[in-house]
Amino acid sequence: PTGVGTVFTARTGVGPLVFDDPMEVVRWTPPAGGRAGICLLEKRGSVVLGRASIDVLPTHSGSHVVWVEELRVRLVPR
Repeated sequence: PTGVGTVFTARTGVGPLVFDDPMEVVRWTPPAGGRAGICLLEKRGSVVLGRASIDVLPTHSGSHVVWVEELRVRLVPR
């Protein structure tokens, strides 16, 4: 991804079940100058819906990445 509006497709799978997982970048703030960065993704697929948040936090020796996803799988009861 390179910025807001970027659409891409990842491959997602569980065991032998593999499918396309299209997503769109809805927020893009790269880390810079010692400030944290964030990327928010909206899942737009026919199987998996939801969002992902990827935070890049500066540390004294590099970066710490926190990846959180909220998912809903179609046809699976809540």
